[in-house]
Amino acid sequence: MKERWEPIRDQVDFKVFIYMGGGLGDVVHHYKNNAYFRILSSLKAYFPRLRVYLYLDGKNPALTRQLFEKDPGIDEIVTAHQRAGDFNWTHIDRFMRETCRIDPGAMAAYTSGVDPEWVVRRVINRIYPLIRFPRIRAICMDDFFQQMDLTIDEFDWKLAEITTGPDDAKAAEDLIHEAGAGRLDIIGIHPFTHDAGRECYPADRWKAIIRDLLNRNYAVAVFGAPDEREPYKEILTEDRVIDLTHEIGLRTKTVILKKASGCITIDGAIMHLSWLHAIPTVSIVERTENWSKSFTTDVHGYHWASIAEEPFARRIIVEQGDAGDIDPAEVVQTVMMLAPFKGRRTSKVWRDQL
Repeated sequence: MKERWEPIRDQVDFKVFIYMGGGLGDVVHHYKNNAYFRILSSLKAYFPRLRVYLYLDGKNPALTRQLFEKDPGIDEIVTAHQRAGDFNWTHIDRFMRETCRIDPGAMAAYTSGVDPEWVVRRVINRIYPLIRFPRIRAICMDDFFQQMDLTIDEFDWKLAEITTGPDDAKAAEDLIHEAGAGRLDIIGIHPFTHDAGRECYPADRWKAIIRDLLNRNYAVAVFGAPDEREPYKEILTEDRVIDLTHEIGLRTKTVILKKASGCITIDGAIMHLSWLHAIPTVSIVERTENWSKSFTTDVHGYHWASIAEEPFARRIIVEQGDAGDIDPAEVVQTVMMLAPFKGRRTSKVWRDQL
């Protein structure tokens, strides 16, 4: 219990780390899952000399680190760029399952109702960062809590939202003003992805959605990267279209997304960022060859908000190759129906201690 440390709490000077890995969508998704992020501010207030490192690796850690740079609970962010063929998290996973012959199913009798698959993943998350980031002598947050006999519910929780700053808010307001959208409701659109398997909805359908929203006097914020804008470059220059496909900071995009009344996306990072902030979101998803059971049943899996039946999250799921048959008017009508549920977090996933 934390009270035992009251007389010397300002002398506790451990270095501890939290690990996050994967692409942008993975990091946003797991940010919600990792309860330590929820209590960092309260933890640092109680142990003011505690130093917290965030270890990030993935294909684009320079991008994902932007999500955490304003978090006052994180003292230092350490990144590693994961290239094809590099040592990565899956190597430890394979070692545990194949060499050590750890069977998550057989562990079920010892995990007290906790999903044994999560136990395996937590163990890997304690081992992998020590190998991947060997030069920083820190202990993982799990070990700190266990050795100090602390529980996470002894500290105040905050919402699972990305911390932004005044400079991000100013940049967002400038972009909105430049588009002539200062007094209008905003709908976010994310039709782009580098993963061709998820870019399932044709460009002409997305343009029809944007046109419909503009005709309804909405402003439309179009998310994407510079190399993804070609099919939409003409409509991106129209009044009330906020073009977010340039080199714009991720936190600035997050500010605009949080202002939005709704969001329409493919199955990708903006979907998770929108769900994280309880924005009414319609995601267009095609079943693929690697569609797993967790996509339909796991409230902490990749489609977590929809499976947890959050009122702001709706998926339109079709078989592979059939997304083009979805009526753009149906998509727009669905996001309109979800609008009253902005900010309505109703499931228990926000308090799960994973």
